[in-house]
Amino acid sequence: LPLKPPATNTFPLGSSVALSGPIGSYGSLNVVDATTGALLAWSGVQDQVFALAASSTAVVAGGSFNAVYNYPVTHFAVLAPPVPSVVISGSVYLHGAFDTGSGLMRDNLRSAGILPYTEPYTALGFAFTAGGGEGVIPSLVMSTTGSSAIVDWVVVELRSGTNSAQVLCSRRALLRRSGALVDLNGQQVLRLPAPPGSYFVAIRHRNHLGAMSASPIALSSTQVTSIPFTFSSFLTYGTEARKQVGNTMFLWPGDVTFDHQVRYTGGNNDRDPILTAIGGINPTATLVGQYRGEDVNLDGTVKYAGASNDRDIVLQTIGGSSPTSVRNEQVP
Repeated sequence: LPLKPPATNTFPLGSSVALSGPIGSYGSLNVVDATTGALLAWSGVQDQVFALAASSTAVVAGGSFNAVYNYPVTHFAVLAPPVPSVVISGSVYLHGAFDTGSGLMRDNLRSAGILPYTEPYTALGFAFTAGGGEGVIPSLVMSTTGSSAIVDWVVVELRSGTNSAQVLCSRRALLRRSGALVDLNGQQVLRLPAPPGSYFVAIRHRNHLGAMSASPIALSSTQVTSIPFTFSSFLTYGTEARKQVGNTMFLWPGDVTFDHQVRYTGGNNDRDPILTAIGGINPTATLVGQYRGEDVNLDGTVKYAGASNDRDIVLQTIGGSSPTSVRNEQVP
């Protein structure tokens, strides 16, 4: 693989790397730490155009490809160690999207062709930590139907085991109708960039209140750990962090403004944006075919009044009796 100055090429450990360039009558190499630029060693071998050196974090290969003695490095490659990671699986139900008849969440957004192929959270002002927002849903995954069909995007967070308010990494994921969390390739294993250890695990959705594990969970790089937010036996942080129906747990719906609380009245409430979305004048109007936070039940239609409207869900989430009540997300 030709290496052209002044670029640095980075490859996983185990990669085959070849260095090329004009060979002079003498060759020597200053090898530097790929991160700090500090001099590590030089080959000390004449008539060679390559050398290897190791730092605490990488193996560096390179050469000056110049006949001048001790010429600075102009071509080099870095064999970097893999980023530590942990693997999880999980399940989550969005109550707004749940269909009691089928026992599955609806996938109207996908079937209507309005579910985006890339994550929507960055546009909402959410800042991913340690990357995690990259990627596109493959067409094969988007076209899957039945219980494995995709409902919507979610975000999984790993938080410090000693400080639950500190997000160490976040990663976009997809949610199937069955409640299974999957990666963009449709597999029920998510790999997150963090060393093995114990972490609080949180889940977020764009118009449902998020939830977090009640205590740190030991995560491994090789053994998949299940995070079942749908189970009543899986404890979450705070008070009534999820909506319980029988023995099944759901995320609370109605956070239209994505501000981590549900309000029916008052400033920054979640009811008024629904009316505004349909035009702000006629409460019986509807808005169809757009991917919006005001579509609380994820059926592809924003409705303020009538059957299957989105406004009533907001009222039900805060208790259904006192319109001034507020439900706060139980994630620090």
